[in-house]
Amino acid sequence: MSAFNAYLRGGNLMNRHRRVSQLLAFVSVLAAFASSVAAEPGLPSDAPIRVGIISFTGPFNQQYLQYGSNCLADALTQMGRFQVVERANIERILAEQRFQVSGFVDPHTAAQLGQILGIDYAVVGILDRCDFKTESWTEKNGTRHYYYAGNAEASVRLVDTSTGTIVASVRLNGSGTDSSSSSKACLDAVGACFGVRLIAELTELFGIKGRVLEASSGDKVYIYLGAGSGVKPGTHFEITRPSVTQVGGMQLSEETSFKERIAVVKVTEISGAIARARVVESSKNIQANDYAVQLGRYISPGDKLGSALLTVAVIVLAVLYGLSQSGE
Repeated sequence: MSAFNAYLRGGNLMNRHRRVSQLLAFVSVLAAFASSVAAEPGLPSDAPIRVGIISFTGPFNQQYLQYGSNCLADALTQMGRFQVVERANIERILAEQRFQVSGFVDPHTAAQLGQILGIDYAVVGILDRCDFKTESWTEKNGTRHYYYAGNAEASVRLVDTSTGTIVASVRLNGSGTDSSSSSKACLDAVGACFGVRLIAELTELFGIKGRVLEASSGDKVYIYLGAGSGVKPGTHFEITRPSVTQVGGMQLSEETSFKERIAVVKVTEISGAIARARVVESSKNIQANDYAVQLGRYISPGDKLGSALLTVAVIVLAVLYGLSQSGE
């Protein structure tokens, strides 16, 4: 007999009824909390956000366009927030429907795409620039080495298929080098466009939001994120708390209230809908029901200080160099 069954069956009938009632009360409280958190505007639901790259165009070699489309799809997938419809399936469905898509998607077209493809957001990519230069460097012995330096620029737009509204428009750039092939240098440049910056921009818009369940110590902060959130260990969350909830006699909603930054935490483990995290920066103690908002990018205070000191050092060196030159 399991410990659970033993607990329910132990004692007299009245005790058993009381224990069953206690268990049901606990379950109902937990369910109510989960429902209230999941229903909060902006908090994650079990259903992933379905997106589709409906076009990736540009006046360049098809090899570069295909590679750019693949890199964009990989970036969206790696976020863990999106379910990306395969490009081959999109092309097949659009061909069957005799549907033509250009780089511009108007509200009517977006709504049709949402119905046909079953996507929440249509993604449009454009490769705006892709070229290379021949560069060189010289060894101390005078030997010169040549290589190719590729540069690329791309733009990505996300269109809400329910409204036709462009919810994100990001311009990206990347560079790449190769000693033997200009084509490889260009491909590396195209791939570099769809890296950290794109993911950070989209995370700011589609980042997971949750609530703190418990914070017992600096490395035991438990956050409810919702099932299927896609959050991975290493993700940073900003912990906030409402600071101003009423202005001029008007009561602000939880979404519109002014919030103060309490801490930043880093996820260490995921168990179902709950994440365990440790504090990496804080100004106050974290409390239950504090907000948790996923950060697209996080720079620690130490890194900020190091960057500032480096900037100061460069300025000082420039000034000293200028003084030395003027004194000659």
